[in-house]
Amino acid sequence: MLHAVLAVYILCFAGGVALIVVSLFASRRFSLAGFRDFALLVAAATLIMIAEASKTYERAVALDFGDGLHVAGVVLAVIGNIGVTWYLLTLALKAVNTRPSRAQDIARGALAGAIGLLGGVTEAAPILWSEAGPGIVLGNADYIALLGVHVFAAGILLSGFKKIENEWLRSFVHTLLVLLGVFVPLAAVQLVVLDIPTSPDSVRNYPLAELTYYLVFVIVALTFILRFFVQPSRSSGITLPEDFIRRFGISHRESEIIDLMAKGFSNSGIAQRLFISTVTVKNHVYHIYQKTGAENKVQLLNMMNSSK
Repeated sequence: MLHAVLAVYILCFAGGVALIVVSLFASRRFSLAGFRDFALLVAAATLIMIAEASKTYERAVALDFGDGLHVAGVVLAVIGNIGVTWYLLTLALKAVNTRPSRAQDIARGALAGAIGLLGGVTEAAPILWSEAGPGIVLGNADYIALLGVHVFAAGILLSGFKKIENEWLRSFVHTLLVLLGVFVPLAAVQLVVLDIPTSPDSVRNYPLAELTYYLVFVIVALTFILRFFVQPSRSSGITLPEDFIRRFGISHRESEIIDLMAKGFSNSGIAQRLFISTVTVKNHVYHIYQKTGAENKVQLLNMMNSSK
């Protein structure tokens, strides 16, 4: 059993590294900050998995590797829990095009810090409670807190699902919500099973729910992101008059943006559709107005229509 679990850990780590590399490469190719945030989220989750792997091996072979391992686990848990909390909520808000206020950013940072410290205390439990264990709830406090963060992020995605304009992102979020809908109840059941003295050692010693979730998540995310590199160009089917394009020297990218503006897309919607950042869209719109002399979207579209 131990060897099978260790093999799954290796698959998880290999998949996590691949996902981080692909996400960073995608962020450079498509100029989306969300891919960088996603890479950092996976990196933080991988740190937690490393801490879990060391504890799993220690329990499985019934050995105590000393305080050094626990101290390393504390550091990994603090950084990992902070990263997962911050970036999971950040990505959920970005997906539904919600810009948090400064107060909300501070609250999110405070929550991430609190869960990070909670993770550190939980990992230090074998040192702090050397004779008597801290109990199932305190011993898994950070685990319960992270489950709450996942539920909170799922709530953000569900409530703002209709705001997601990009079809690819809608499909990915839908798949992620289904995955969370399966994982969260399983993780809760695992906590209950851990507290039952008659539970099999294989269940008590190995974080099967987390391993399954992490591995499936990595596979799903890699599948979705790799589609960027195999799909044809995502142009919007430009319908601008040729005379308008020649007259004002409109570039191909500017033509795509004007076409999407005419179809009613917002700046964030255009960014999602063309896989560029919202700031890049705003820069293109500014240059379009400079070239054409238009003062707003309505005037620009009127000028375009008059060229037909």
